[in-house]
Amino acid sequence: MWNRYTNTRQQLRKKLFYLCCSAVFVFCGLTAAHAQKTDVAFKVVNKVDNKPLEKASVILIRDRDSSFLGFGITDTAGKYRFDNLKLKSGTSFVVSSLGFIPVNIPVRHTDSSLIHRFVALTPDTNLLSEVIVQSAAAVRMKGDTLEYNTEFFKTMPNAVVEELLKKLPGIEFRDKDEIYADGQRVSKITVDGKEFFSSNPKVLLKNLPADLIKKVQIVDEKNTVATETREKQDIPKVINLKLKKAVRQGILGKVFGGYGTDKRYETGGLVNLFRDTLQVSLIGTSNNQSSEGFTMQDLNEIGGFGRSGGMGGQSGYNLGGYGSSGIPKKSLAGTNINYNFTKDIQLNVQYFYKNDHIRNEFSRVIDQILGDTARHIVSNGRTEHLSKSHQIHAGFTWKQDSTGYLRYNFDWNRNIDNNFNSNISSTSTTNIDLLNTASGLDNSHSTQNNLNTNISYNKTFTKSKIDINLDGSYAHGLNAADNYVDNITTQYVKGYIPDSILRHELSHLPTTNYHFGASIHKTINKKHMVMMGASYNNDLGHSGNDVYQRLSLLDDYTYTPGQSIKFSNENGHFNSDIAYRFQDAKSRFNFKAGAKYERYNLTNTYSDASIGVQKKNYNFFSPDLSINYKTVGISFSRSMQPPSSYFLSPVTDSSSNLYFQTGNPDLSPATTSNLSFHFNKYWTKKQFSVYSNISQRWSNNNIIGKSDIDEQGITRSTFVNFGHGSNTSVNLGINKGYHKKDYNLGTGLNVFAMQNKTPLYLNAKATQTTNQNIFINIHANGSYKEIIQLNGGWNINFNNSSSEDKTYKANKNHSFTTYFNIKWKPTHRLIFQWNNRLNSQSNPNPGQRTKWYFSDASLAYSFFKKENVEFRLSAYDIFNQNKGSYQYIFQNYIYNTQDLVQKRYFMLTVSYKFKKIGN
Repeated sequence: MWNRYTNTRQQLRKKLFYLCCSAVFVFCGLTAAHAQKTDVAFKVVNKVDNKPLEKASVILIRDRDSSFLGFGITDTAGKYRFDNLKLKSGTSFVVSSLGFIPVNIPVRHTDSSLIHRFVALTPDTNLLSEVIVQSAAAVRMKGDTLEYNTEFFKTMPNAVVEELLKKLPGIEFRDKDEIYADGQRVSKITVDGKEFFSSNPKVLLKNLPADLIKKVQIVDEKNTVATETREKQDIPKVINLKLKKAVRQGILGKVFGGYGTDKRYETGGLVNLFRDTLQVSLIGTSNNQSSEGFTMQDLNEIGGFGRSGGMGGQSGYNLGGYGSSGIPKKSLAGTNINYNFTKDIQLNVQYFYKNDHIRNEFSRVIDQILGDTARHIVSNGRTEHLSKSHQIHAGFTWKQDSTGYLRYNFDWNRNIDNNFNSNISSTSTTNIDLLNTASGLDNSHSTQNNLNTNISYNKTFTKSKIDINLDGSYAHGLNAADNYVDNITTQYVKGYIPDSILRHELSHLPTTNYHFGASIHKTINKKHMVMMGASYNNDLGHSGNDVYQRLSLLDDYTYTPGQSIKFSNENGHFNSDIAYRFQDAKSRFNFKAGAKYERYNLTNTYSDASIGVQKKNYNFFSPDLSINYKTVGISFSRSMQPPSSYFLSPVTDSSSNLYFQTGNPDLSPATTSNLSFHFNKYWTKKQFSVYSNISQRWSNNNIIGKSDIDEQGITRSTFVNFGHGSNTSVNLGINKGYHKKDYNLGTGLNVFAMQNKTPLYLNAKATQTTNQNIFINIHANGSYKEIIQLNGGWNINFNNSSSEDKTYKANKNHSFTTYFNIKWKPTHRLIFQWNNRLNSQSNPNPGQRTKWYFSDASLAYSFFKKENVEFRLSAYDIFNQNKGSYQYIFQNYIYNTQDLVQKRYFMLTVSYKFKKIGN
């Protein structure tokens, strides 16, 4: 009885197991049948005449709520194709075109890998069903404009424009927040046809409320003749937001303050106010650590600085960030004002004040190979740099219409610099333990004033298809300096006594520059264009100091005419060029052939009558050729580099008693020939790209330094024309991306290799040196929505130097960097960031690390309903291993340097963002 019960129970278990397996297989089969990836190709025609309908909408919707699952626009042949589409039951295709009855096509199961749909639309709009009416009204074509009705794309309360755009079919956000519409890059976003805040789209994305938007329109960027000559896929898109009510006034801003260990602090504020056509931004920041306080992204997004467009100003302004050398203390204050007199006339005014103080301590080691011996120079010192600057910019632009505009810029700046530098160095050789020692002290004060003004006019004549550009500029500057230089050198061979150079140098050096230029482009048709241009540039400068020198610490400074030789230098440069371009958009072939003529007039006038006046005239004629076919191109050009006035000056620079340098008035210009080949291919659907660039440069009549080093280690050098040189470089990149709804993945390989051959002239012996550099980067990144972002990679850098003369030994070094960064946002309020970098170098100096690990992290939490108050706890250099070490090799030199850098500290920062936008 018990056995029979057991057997029955086991049979029931087996049946239940098989039943579950069957259910799983059926479910998987149904899922595969109803959610398989299928290619669907449509062709839409007019039912009356059977002609293709261009710009018809093909939309995949979910039946129960009309949600958009896919979207496309037919081409000139009335065709559109969906690739790898997941077809499910309960969905339908809606095909519509303005003035025609939309057609609803339910999705049915099919085993075919490709479905062809031929759709004929009837020109009648009176029979629309409710669902079809809604779908057709949500997205439609109006001429060349694709228009979305925002009523059909619901967003959460308090949502901004970015959240709205992410819901629209055909619009996608890719890496680095780049926006694409219909597979083409979006160049800018406008509001009611006008730029709003700035040309940076992030201003709108992050700040403008979505509930103000009535319609979203997508059009091609218009640029008259340029549009006609560009291929369709190369023309960017413009997103225009049509508002329900005009935005009339508002305020955006950010203030923050933080304090940390080691007395580190940061504080600042940025406020942007706008009302109708006036926008005023105020900025102030101060810190004594590696933060810039505000980035240019902040200025563009919050301060509206990008709104000045091409008018210059602080669009490339350095806000006070620093490199790896020294401890900074930086303050900045300024304002930016934009005012639109009319929709076509705009004024931009900016003012900035900066106060910087950087303190550094350094250690340098230089090894110089001298055939059968070598010099080893060790120096240690400290520097302090204090700088104050005032900068004023005013820009005016007048856009006559879509074909012409006038721009005028005015810039003035005043810089006051105080520099202090002290160092002690010692020189030894392979045969002598101590050759000499030197101590230096440099204390300087300088003031520089610069004025620059320029005007440009661009005009396109649409009927004649002619583009003209006229531009002119004028600049004047004055640099005044007061400099004390004390150098004391002691030699330890042949009983050489200590030698001192104690100098007081005064300079008053004005500069003037003016420039005129004109160019004209004539488009004969879509395939042929002729281009001509000419320009003249004139530089007038002054060099040399009033030098007062004393031979001992007890003597007064005495004016030294032999060291006080001054000269003015005037350099005139005339340049003209003419070129013909052929371009066939269909075959994607273009060819450009041209020629360039240049003339340089150089005049140096010396205060020493025995030198007198130097005059040099150089003429140069060169071809310019480029050929491009699809993704491949090749180009060739030549150029000339005349010697600078400094190189031509016969005056000896003797400010150091270990290094004396004299110019050469007999120098000739160097010439260079350039040949380059490039390949650049991007597969949009596969998000795969390959690029490469190979360039070869040959130089003749190189201007190089000719040096002689005597047995006391004193170097005397001049400049000579000598030998040939060459440079070969290869740049290769392979990148693969994956974008699917909320996921972004990417990986890539970048390789840069360069070989540079230059002549070396040392101690009456000439040789050819070869420097080789190879840089390899392997990187990967990934993100899911805004929740998590990862990126990491590996860099390796090889640097080699060798010489044809085997008495100069080959030098090699390499360095590695591995990095990994993570940004995790588990909730809207909490953000965690962690950045890591591991560095290593092959030949560190004694006392330097072979490897060091740098890591910093921050944890931020936002408070209140609008999440506009943030507390951020950050840690810099968590493991206290930061090193300002650097090494490189060139010719017969090996340079090693280590600078004072910031070490570990922790900081708590509180920030508050505010905005109010009204009608």
